[in-house]
Amino acid sequence: MVFRAISHRTTPICDTEWLEYTINGRIQRVAVESRAWYEWLHAPAHTAFAFMCSSGTFTARREARRARAYWYAYRKKAGKIAKVYLGSAEQLTLERLIRAAATLAKQPSVPVPTPLLHTKLSIPAVRSRFVSRRSIFTVFNQMLPLTLVSASAGFGKTTLIAEWARTQPYPLAWLTLDSNDNEPSRFWGYSLTALHMVAPLLTTEALALLHAPQAIDLSFVLTNLINNLMLLNQPLTLVLDDYHTINNQAIHNQLTWLLDHAPQAFRLVLISRTEPPMPLARWQAAGRLNTILVDELRFNNSDIHRFFHTTMQLDLAADVLASLAARTEGWIAGLQLAALSLQGQPELTMSEGLDSSVSNQRALFDYFSHEVLQQQPSAIQQFLLQTAILDQLCEPLCAAVTDHGATAGMLDYLERSHLFVVALDRKHHWYRYHQLFRESLLHHAKQQWGAAGIAQLHKRASCWFEQAGYPAEAINHALAAADFERAGRLIAKIGFRMLWRGEHTILKGWLHALPATIIEHNAYLCLWSAWLLVEQNQLEASGYYLSLIDELLSHTMSDEAAETRAIDGHRKALQASIARRRGDMPTTLALTHQALNALPRDSALLRSMITRNLCAGYIISGDTVAAEAALHQALCEQELLEASIASDHHHPSERQHAHTIRLLLWIETTSLRWLQGQFHAAADLYRQTLHLAREQHQHAVSAIACVNLGQILRQWNNLAEAREYLQQGIGYSLNVGADVTRRNGLIELARIQQAHGEPAQALATMAQAVALAQTLPSPRGLLWATTWQARLQLAQGDLAAATRWAQEYQRLANPFPQFNIYDAEDLTLARILIAQGQHQQASALLEQLLPAYQAAGRLPSVIEVYLLQALNLAAQQDWSVAGRVLIQALRLAEPENYLRLFVDEGPALSNLLVQIEPQVQATLRQYVQRLLVVCELPRSTTPEQLSPIYRLIEPLSERELTVIRLLAAGFSNQEIAQQLVVTLNTIKTHLKNIYSKLAVTSRTQAIARARRLNLIANP
Repeated sequence: MVFRAISHRTTPICDTEWLEYTINGRIQRVAVESRAWYEWLHAPAHTAFAFMCSSGTFTARREARRARAYWYAYRKKAGKIAKVYLGSAEQLTLERLIRAAATLAKQPSVPVPTPLLHTKLSIPAVRSRFVSRRSIFTVFNQMLPLTLVSASAGFGKTTLIAEWARTQPYPLAWLTLDSNDNEPSRFWGYSLTALHMVAPLLTTEALALLHAPQAIDLSFVLTNLINNLMLLNQPLTLVLDDYHTINNQAIHNQLTWLLDHAPQAFRLVLISRTEPPMPLARWQAAGRLNTILVDELRFNNSDIHRFFHTTMQLDLAADVLASLAARTEGWIAGLQLAALSLQGQPELTMSEGLDSSVSNQRALFDYFSHEVLQQQPSAIQQFLLQTAILDQLCEPLCAAVTDHGATAGMLDYLERSHLFVVALDRKHHWYRYHQLFRESLLHHAKQQWGAAGIAQLHKRASCWFEQAGYPAEAINHALAAADFERAGRLIAKIGFRMLWRGEHTILKGWLHALPATIIEHNAYLCLWSAWLLVEQNQLEASGYYLSLIDELLSHTMSDEAAETRAIDGHRKALQASIARRRGDMPTTLALTHQALNALPRDSALLRSMITRNLCAGYIISGDTVAAEAALHQALCEQELLEASIASDHHHPSERQHAHTIRLLLWIETTSLRWLQGQFHAAADLYRQTLHLAREQHQHAVSAIACVNLGQILRQWNNLAEAREYLQQGIGYSLNVGADVTRRNGLIELARIQQAHGEPAQALATMAQAVALAQTLPSPRGLLWATTWQARLQLAQGDLAAATRWAQEYQRLANPFPQFNIYDAEDLTLARILIAQGQHQQASALLEQLLPAYQAAGRLPSVIEVYLLQALNLAAQQDWSVAGRVLIQALRLAEPENYLRLFVDEGPALSNLLVQIEPQVQATLRQYVQRLLVVCELPRSTTPEQLSPIYRLIEPLSERELTVIRLLAAGFSNQEIAQQLVVTLNTIKTHLKNIYSKLAVTSRTQAIARARRLNLIANP
């Protein structure tokens, strides 16, 4: 794995959120489609940028055409350069950029989490001789957000909507639902995929978010979808057939929320046997709902005549048609069954052909299905009864279930004979029975063969689905057959994939359907059960299954040694995860090593995951030497994983996980560089990782990169930019449930608020971080948060509160000696001891810490120890030694431009800096002077008392001096531009340079600092 720094990047980079470019070595950011975005595009100096999104990448170039400037997108592919016109600057919207990327890439790509049954996404085929009902179409064309088509089975709901769908000139997506779609992730996976087939640019990002390995709150996915739907310039319709199979209230709520917030151009059609539990009355009153119910769906006399004459090719007397209309009340399925029972018979009257005792639909259906079965040849009867167990049918599957090879053409024959079979795709490969007809067939099949015979059919179906690569369907049929041994074996085989795809509800349902004895005698089933509990933070409950695994492994045979080691390795990995969640890092590291020793090389995904965790563990514990070795091992494992997933037999979700682990390894690499004090290398890698994570919609990784980059920028005193990154990271982490990252982001945000002179807000934000830490299972995380809270309280002069923390920490006797990331606890304790005047105790503690930090290569901690030693000596009036020790700290800190570490110490440090400034030379002297600029100097100190170079380290240009003077005179940016006869953008550029040179973040601060440096006159 090669990590490439981007510190010398000159081409601006743009993703779907931000444009980033460099001015004078400082990263600048502009929100896409903001006013600043269009100003940037219009500026003559800006001629190119790189654009990246999920649909593709390209380089945009500004070119002059007939005295005007236009933008074009370029991409090189297979040695050839393709070009797409973007337009003038004001036309460069995000939608246009994404469309250009997709065009240059030829097709949008999106990760697919599970093998999809594409028949569910096809508009059902309509038979050639059907009764067209275009008169009802006027209801659909009212363009309301929701159309509900609701009636009991057999009223032709699906046929009607399928006919209407084929007349639509605008994009229309179709999804046929079933009971397996009650898992929200599966429901939205299918729904978004259906939309993606007709509107790929609007759904690519939402699909990627949904399929991200880290669980992402569905509200965030739907918000993304709604925001993209706002780009619609024509109607887009989603049809959900058989919606009555959905009984998960969460899905009803999510769909309600989508309808309440989606734009007018988005339309939803629900086909259901029942009214869904949604606010239909509210939508009806607001004029947002169409309904097509039983009365509109019934066949009238004209429809009945056309149905018998054209579709069924039966000429019946008028009195027979009238009787059928009266008895069936226009129920289409009943009419079809009546027609089937009358085929081949002489013309009959209603009383001769129908049992007068049949009055309700279900009884009528059962009666006629019995009559239909009796009229079919024996082979057809057997085929119908045997295949009734299937939700969907194809010829190879039917051949396997019937255990009879002579099934070729059977489904086509049934369709042509109108025997309640419906083609699900245009190629007529997959079919399904009418639901009521299927239920009636199942009833007859159970009567004929009993439970044992039905179970045998399910077993055959399970075998076929397993061989065809549909493990979920194979498991469902095995469970229906009560073949729990087979179901357990299949679940054991795919359980790990289900876990890391986030399909926990389905896996849990399967495991609950198994008898306890099956799980208790299968180590893998015990592992999946334990993993599910751990993912729900039920750590204690998982111990039951771990004990079962121990017992099972103790009874294995010698010829099962390899399998035993694999299970043991997986168990150790699970135990390491439990220890990590409890904050027990030493145990986590030990168990991870044991897991790696036991796991076979072909467990590439798990090995790669836990070696990354091993690297993260050493980084958290502060052992940079071990972390470097673990990082090397993790990169090797990652290369093996990526090589293995290149084969076609690996699931797309595993490829997605591999991409995520690679990004997380970049995070660990940057974290290690931070721990080693290599801030510039870490910042470059964080920015590069953030770009990739955003493009791949890996928001958990984006959250970590934003928070950690914000931490570095805060250290460099780029407070405004740091705050922006931290707020983004907190937002990302909130959406994906990354509470540890959010806690860290809140801590850093509080430190920035304190630096900005917002003490009340800083305390409130820090209290949020502590409250969040209290909800997490790691006691170490809580100690980490309270440590920074104590340091903040100390900085604000609340020594009593900080002392209470110190007393509690000392009482605990440092319970996590190998878990001190940057050693915040001990260094905070040293600060408190100095503030209390306990200088000998502070000195002893720091002398104890320094060699340990030096040996471990923890440069930031080494610098901080030197700094605290200098402050401790200064507090004892030992200025000479204090200065020498501080110079040691400065020599180590200068190459990476540490600022806030020193500046946050306040006047005590600035006084010491003033004293040592004449003692140092060249680069180090400039560094000291830069620190003094950032420090708020004591009022008694005047610029004349310092060397001339301090008055301004990087002098302002003549034009910048003019700008700052006009600014101090009260002129606005626009007025200054008019005075100097330049553009507003030029003035903004001057101001950014002035802010950088004066180390300020606002015009008020710039004017104040310029006056103190005698750059402008005092009022």
